[in-house]
Amino acid sequence: GAVLGEPVEHGRVGHQGLERVGPAEDHRGQVPAEAATPGREAFLYDISRTYEPLWSRFLPAERWASYRLRPEWAGTFDVVTSFFSLEHAVDQVADLRAIRGLLRPGGTAFVVVPDAEATPADLVVVDHAHHYSEPSLRLALAADGLRATDVERAVHPGAIVASAAPAAAGERRAVPDPGDIERANRVF
Repeated sequence: GAVLGEPVEHGRVGHQGLERVGPAEDHRGQVPAEAATPGREAFLYDISRTYEPLWSRFLPAERWASYRLRPEWAGTFDVVTSFFSLEHAVDQVADLRAIRGLLRPGGTAFVVVPDAEATPADLVVVDHAHHYSEPSLRLALAADGLRATDVERAVHPGAIVASAAPAAAGERRAVPDPGDIERANRVF
């Protein structure tokens, strides 16, 4: 994973939350060193209130949300990360569309999920509603209007790390490669 403040190589970041940065020319390939960095703001979201006491110690309440994303966040983020959460989603389609909806044009989503091919035990984890191979993650991203720019299996042991950008208007969605379908069927 990336250390906060160091350059980000696509597909190699692993922190949870949202990031809004200043003008585009000021942030290419950077993750903020801390929430207080001038021109950079960190935002957090979770599906429960578990982390609110912690978040309130270092971020104002308008920079975090529980249960529902804040409508005013739509289309305002340069970076959105999802770190080992998508596999728990009841509605993967809605979650990926929400991620896409948060991104500014030119923004990047980083998604980290368990690699079911490398870690077959993932298939029996009771709270994992979804299981991913590299082709299935690419297809899930594409189905929800995100274009995978990099998908890596070697970056994080037992995980697939992907970076994705909003698909351009009119861009054709990815069509599954028959070899990918055959490989996914063997895995699952």
